[in-house]
Amino acid sequence: MRIERKPVIEGDEFAWGHVLSSEQRPEGTPLSLPVARMLASADGRASIAELSERIAAAAGVSDEATRARLTEQLAAAASILYVDGAIEELAGLGE
Repeated sequence: MRIERKPVIEGDEFAWGHVLSSEQRPEGTPLSLPVARMLASADGRASIAELSERIAAAAGVSDEATRARLTEQLAAAASILYVDGAIEELAGLGE
């Protein structure tokens, strides 16, 4: 699996976005920028909360409520990607 920049549908037109591609899904699964960053920085050791904190810090987000929402959204996205079979674990995509 790999994270790539490809055209994705945004509203009524195409825009450059991030997708998670694999041999089984060469067209890719569209990802939001925070989810793409989470998957790219996943090392198999850091929790989703730790990855979320890194992403928030890099983006300059200091509001605790916003950080909490980001963690919830990243956890939900990881769960959906796992259930859909797009990811098996949070490791190896950033290499």
